[in-house]
This record gives sequence, structure tokens and C-alpha cells, in this order.
Amino acid sequence: MSGTESNNCPICLEEANGQLRTEKNTPIWHFLCPRCGGFIIEPLAVNMAEDPDPKGETTLYLGKKGSRERANLSGWLRENNEKGRIIRFDTSFFDKKSRDIDRIAFQSAAAQVRTFHDRADKLLLTIERYTNHAGQYVSMGDDQDKFIALSWAKNGEELEAIVEYFGDREFVTYPNLRSLQVKIAPNGWAHLEELKEKNPESRTGFMAMWFDPSLDEVWKEALYPGIENAWYEPVRIDEEEFAGYIMDEVFSQIRKARFVVADLTGDNPNVYLEAGFAMGLNIPVIATKSDDEKDDGEGKRSPFDLAQYGQIRWKDGEWDDLRKNLTARIEFVLGRGPRKPPDWKEEEDSPS
Repeated sequence: MSGTESNNCPICLEEANGQLRTEKNTPIWHFLCPRCGGFIIEPLAVNMAEDPDPKGETTLYLGKKGSRERANLSGWLRENNEKGRIIRFDTSFFDKKSRDIDRIAFQSAAAQVRTFHDRADKLLLTIERYTNHAGQYVSMGDDQDKFIALSWAKNGEELEAIVEYFGDREFVTYPNLRSLQVKIAPNGWAHLEELKEKNPESRTGFMAMWFDPSLDEVWKEALYPGIENAWYEPVRIDEEEFAGYIMDEVFSQIRKARFVVADLTGDNPNVYLEAGFAMGLNIPVIATKSDDEKDDGEGKRSPFDLAQYGQIRWKDGEWDDLRKNLTARIEFVLGRGPRKPPDWKEEEDSPS
């Protein structure tokens, strides 16, 4: 790719609008793609995305145009756009040996969209988001590329096949298939309620952190009670009894959790892996980090800008502040949980 403009998206390889800009004396591509949406990508990462070596051991290979891998990445990018987030790619995203948390989040999300039915559920949830009231028709034909991406489909034919499947199941109704105008039917609303039952009543908050003795006090004095005071049960894997491969149990506990608290102190790679896995499952992640570790660009910067989600910074010994801030953040994001703390008293919630 050369020049300051491009008509090809390096992710889906379809026509798109790309502009090469300079930010802090560094060139960076800004793309607006009808399918993938908006994203930012470094020039070297463009080359890795467009033409990776399929025989390379270190490169995340996306395959040829129309591949399932490219369809998945388009879908993930669009979903982030829908949440108001623009992904920024650098070369570490396409390097299998890196611990880039966005790549981990993408691969975790892709692992959950393996079948036709998974893609169908994605589309039905999308149609609901664009439905203002029951009985309304949603027109997908005018913005077909976006709906192809949001269903993680390869192309328009696969999108139509999903809509036809919905019609057979009486999840939606439509005047004719090619119009791609659909209205959610009673069976579709019922299925949506089933889809939303993932972990709503979970009692646990999973703690991802570096298991170093220097962090024992912050766990016992602030992180554990901070989760517990929000009426959730704190779970840390080294305090659980289990048999088998440890990462299998870690992922199992994350799947069951209502949220994950990730303490980034020490930049432990397993913590980023666990946070990325949770993000890929759309499980909320709340980040904390010691204020002694500044993101100063000199080796202390996190591999992923979790600051955009608002890291809770803490100082050694100031456990009361961290405990209260963590409880407040959990309750703000998710509301109070279903499990009362062991020492909770009824009068604590009584009006004064």
C-alpha cells in the first residue's frame, strides 16, 4: 500500500476509504470501511494484515479475501464500533508471540462464534438493538455490509441464509427474503430472552492478579473486601481447590463470573490473558493498578490501553480508598450483587 489514500480495507479486503495521517511524527492509517467500520492501523501492520505469510510461525494469518478469519475480525471490529470504541492495530496484534490483549479478546470472541447458530444469534441481537418498538421493521438492505459484519457472516448469501432460517423458526417475519426487511416475531422475542440469561444471577467476581507475596496485603485488605462489599463472592484461582490443568479451571471460573477485576500491577502476562478472555466473552473487566507503576513509556506501559476503561489506581497502605472505589465501580457498572456480605446488617441500608 502506498500514497496517502487507499480504496482497499486491509482487513476484509473490500472497498473502503483509507487516509494516511501523521500523528506525533508517526504515519498511521485511518480507515472507514462499509463492512468493518472505523479503525486505525500502523503501516507495517497493514502489510501483515493484507499479505501475511501463511507458513510463518509468528504471524496471525487471516487467509484470503472472504475467509472465515477475515469475516470474524470484521464482525469483532464492528461490534467494538457499536460500543463506541475504535480499535488501533499495531504489529503486535498480528504477532502470535505477543500478549496483545486486543488480539486475545478477539480470539476469545471468535472462539464463541463457531457455528451457523452462533452467527444467527449475533444477528438477532443486532436486529433487536435497531428495533425501537415491537412490531417495527428493520431494513438491513440499505446497510447490508454492516449487518454482514455484525452477524459475523462471510457475505450477503450467508446473511440471507440466516434470515431465511429465522423465518423458518418464526423468529422474524419479512415481506420477501431479498428485501432484508425484518420484524421480530413472538418466537424471536422469546429466544432473545433466553440469550440474555448468561450469568445474570452469578454470585462471583473473578480476581485476576499476579500471585506475588508483595500483593498479598492489597488482596486481603482491599480487593477481596471491595468485591465482597458489592455483594459478590470474590474468587481467586490459587485459593480454589480443583483437579486438572490450571488454565482450564481459570477459563471455567471466568465463564461463570459476573465480572473480572484485573490488577495490572507487575504487568503479569497471565493477567492480560485472563482479562482478554473475559472481554472476548463480553464479561465486564474492571482494572486496578499500583500508582507506583506509571504509564511513562519506559517499560511500565500496559500492553493495552485499559486506561480508557478507567483504571482504579491505588497507593500502598491506602486500602480504605481502594476498597471503597472498587465497590463503587462494581455497583456503578453492574449494580449490587445477589450475595450479602457475611457481616452485613439490615440497618446499614436503612434511611437515617
